[in-house]
Amino acid sequence: PPRSTLERSAAASDVYNRQANDLAYKYFHHMLLNDDSGAAAREYLQARRLTSESIERFGLGYAPSNWDGLLKVAGRRSLNPQVMEQSGLALPRQNGGGYYDRFRDRVTFPIANLSIRSIAFGARALQPDAEPKYLNSPETAIYHKGRVLYGLSDTRDAVRRQDCVLGVEGYMDLISLV
Repeated sequence: PPRSTLERSAAASDVYNRQANDLAYKYFHHMLLNDDSGAAAREYLQARRLTSESIERFGLGYAPSNWDGLLKVAGRRSLNPQVMEQSGLALPRQNGGGYYDRFRDRVTFPIANLSIRSIAFGARALQPDAEPKYLNSPETAIYHKGRVLYGLSDTRDAVRRQDCVLGVEGYMDLISLV
């Protein structure tokens, strides 16, 4: 049967949300590994004894401190600020004059679904006085906090083999165990 306009609109929104999160994942990861602005984030991860293999496996990244770096890249890829906001990646300015990146000057932890697609982010501040210390994506059309367990997409085969699950509190706790 033909799909309703509402169903088509929701499906298109999901596609744009996925594109926005895929772009953010690639952008943050690139900024961590290849950009001078990611040096402090690389030093932080090295001090936490993360290997380059762990950084790659979990797709860690860095959100630069500028207010609209991700938004500029998104614009060049035809993703408008409203899509970035719906994806939990941007916020509207309080004065009504546009948007700004949600994550700034933070190490990013992509949260993946079981299909290993990035659907949200957790992000840790690099500055000791920055609040909040951890900032997470809000719920979106494709991300529902109660339905996603961080790292399960990367560890589910081991869970099946071992028939055992060990739950930990934070992103770094999981990565350091793996």
